[in-house]
Amino acid sequence: MFKTVDCPAVFLMTFFTRRNFTKEKITPMITNDCRAAALSTRPVLNSTDLYAKIALNIGKRSGLNYLSKTVWFDIEDNTLRLDITLDCGQCFRWEKTGSTWRGVIFGKSISAVQSGGNIHFEVICADADNKESIRAMITDYFDLKTDYETVLAKFKQMDILRRAVEFAPGIHILRQEPWEALCSFIISQNNNIPRIKGIISRLCESYGEELPDGSFGFPASRRLAPLSAEDLSPLRSGFRAKYILDAARKISDGEINLNALYSAPLDECVTRLQTIKGVGPKVAACALLYGLHRMECFPLDVWMKRAVRELLPDGLPDELLPYAGLAQQYLFHYTRMTYGKQRVD
Repeated sequence: MFKTVDCPAVFLMTFFTRRNFTKEKITPMITNDCRAAALSTRPVLNSTDLYAKIALNIGKRSGLNYLSKTVWFDIEDNTLRLDITLDCGQCFRWEKTGSTWRGVIFGKSISAVQSGGNIHFEVICADADNKESIRAMITDYFDLKTDYETVLAKFKQMDILRRAVEFAPGIHILRQEPWEALCSFIISQNNNIPRIKGIISRLCESYGEELPDGSFGFPASRRLAPLSAEDLSPLRSGFRAKYILDAARKISDGEINLNALYSAPLDECVTRLQTIKGVGPKVAACALLYGLHRMECFPLDVWMKRAVRELLPDGLPDELLPYAGLAQQYLFHYTRMTYGKQRVD
């Protein structure tokens, strides 16, 4: 379904030009370093480590010291489309510049460029030597081991889901960090996507750990738990500040064990999450679907309730209930884009 392949020389040019190096400046540097390593500047497979070494040498001479903490690799998957998956309302820390998506996941700074079924990744992190675990993290985050082709074939047997899938094929349900997903959807209440992203960005810059490239990780619940609503005022999160703090305290002191919600009965999970101030059925369902990959969850807000009444009046057939969350995501994105709606509450 997917496979990882090595990083060819052509990505050296891509890497540096995305960092504002001119082609005229970087071409001779790449050529000289490749020649010194007895490599052709044409793509050569099975040379990832050598190309990484060349990038490191050039980076050091150019002041990009964080490249020593960078891992490069490719993944091939024909079912995932980054442009849809990262911009369909399920995550808020990815931004696209040109052809490059950049985000931070699990304390690692990620850049991704997709060309057809091939996705090139650059991962900047403190544990860059552990390449296989980083590949595994990316594979898990983008849910690349799920057989989406089979699921979508079942979706296409229903007219509305067929239209939604054909409108924007390639959505995967991300496996996000549970606390980040919960906190993000608390922030999403009665909010729009640009503002949600702004609040989360300020939260990370204020209280997250700084990463080697100058970006910031998502702050742990224990980091936020001792704070006051006044401390969070620079985030401009409004009434949500007290909800963020209550969630952080309940998670950090163990009153709610998010890891236990991976396998607990769904009704029990929803009940537990709703003990957090400001968390209702919709936020709880989003936290479970996007943070704990409970694919049977079907988040419903006012917008989606209306869409379901009009487009899915008889509900989902039993065989699709285990994938209700994916069906919801397709319907949500289809209706949002069709009618131009940008709210996610």
